[in-house]
Amino acid sequence: MGRKRRFGISLNENIAEKLDAICSVLNISRSAFVEDSIEFGVKAHMHYTVDHECEGILVAIWPSSSESASTIERAIELRKSIVKFDTHLHSNNNCVLIASLKGSSKEIAALHTELKKVKNSAVIYVPFCELIEENRASQ
Repeated sequence: MGRKRRFGISLNENIAEKLDAICSVLNISRSAFVEDSIEFGVKAHMHYTVDHECEGILVAIWPSSSESASTIERAIELRKSIVKFDTHLHSNNNCVLIASLKGSSKEIAALHTELKKVKNSAVIYVPFCELIEENRASQ
């Protein structure tokens, strides 16, 4: 890891309290937690900057009482060429979509962006290509 660079951020009080609680339980500093979170986010999104063939898992969660299911189903259907497998399940009054994706990183980014627009949804994409490249580099 390279030289550290200092910068300040402002957080909503509610988020700051949650951050403090997590850091306390994990016995880590805020800086360590924020750095780890940003590193994960950068790895999950950096590959979108250069078009390439990518593979990974996408998870989307939204309230099962919402009308969002049809929007999400349409988005998946429109990009079925990159969806290798998907399943829909319910947990704690939420809908959960788990999809294995493989294809152009631009198409995966477009799907990710579209799903993030769904009201009250949480979407995360974990690219295997980043993990594979890191494992190759460390060997």
